Amino acid sequence: MAPTSQEVGRETRTRLLCAAAELIAEDGWGAVSTRRVAERAGVRPALVHYHFRSVDNLLVQAALSALREEVDTLLTGLREGADVGVGLDVFLAEVARFAAGGENTTLFSETLLAATRHEQLRTELREILAECRTALTRWVAGQSDTGDAEATAVLLLALLDGLVLHQIIDPDLGSVSVHGPLRRLAGLAPERHTDATQNLVDRPKAGGGPASGS
Repeated sequence: MAPTSQEVGRETRTRLLCAAAELIAEDGWGAVSTRRVAERAGVRPALVHYHFRSVDNLLVQAALSALREEVDTLLTGLREGADVGVGLDVFLAEVARFAAGGENTTLFSETLLAATRHEQLRTELREILAECRTALTRWVAGQSDTGDAEATAVLLLALLDGLVLHQIIDPDLGSVSVHGPLRRLAGLAPERHTDATQNLVDRPKAGGGPASGS
């Protein structure tokens, strides 16, 4: 069965959003044009204006769409009641994903800069941040009795931004474990280390051989 006009329209819109996000990451917000987005998406330039009021509107929607995907990844575990260890692992895994020069890192850096000039983008980013803060506040409140869960959530989110920024500058930062300080910040008890939680490099390799050449 041939796709309906609505299905074709949704697919075209998705392709345009993906193309715009890629171009923002590659060349910067100001270098993206209708023609380049259309070429990348494999559609006629007129379709860009059919689906979006302007190039700026397309870029705003593309950046927000990509950001919401990242936020959903971050919040899914917390919304499902992840325990402390899982929650922190998810939190830190998101930091690690933003490797220096990575596409998403560049895209979000460009988006934050653009937000200083676009009221709509700034407003929607504020709503996304509030959603993150609410979910993280509920998670912290369910894990500890600090009495200031919202303030802790604010600091954790600021730490996420700071860790991402520092890791862009110094990729070796990823070798420093911050689990302990994060647990203390959230008012959580120190992590209990058992045989099941020891670093994998200290375990024997598969086949019974030692982990090192000793």
